[in-house]
Amino acid sequence: MNHVCYFRHALNLDERRVKFLPEYAHGGSGKPPPKGSNVKVQVPEVWFAGTHSDIGGGNVQNAGMDHSRPPLRWMVLEAA
Repeated sequence: MNHVCYFRHALNLDERRVKFLPEYAHGGSGKPPPKGSNVKVQVPEVWFAGTHSDIGGGNVQNAGMDHSRPPLRWMVLEAA
């Protein structure tokens, strides 16, 4: 992530599978922007209820709440 200044990361609170443990991107691995530059690095990581496939919308919809809607709404608002 040497050249990424803006991205959004939705994480899941309820995942228990080892293959889907969260990978944090906070801070990134690149160098910070040079002093005096107008570049602002924005890397918000937000936690949402549900599992990995709930958050991304790939899970079969249950009769209850659709867990993909809050993260999707957040991403749309952040893109505006």
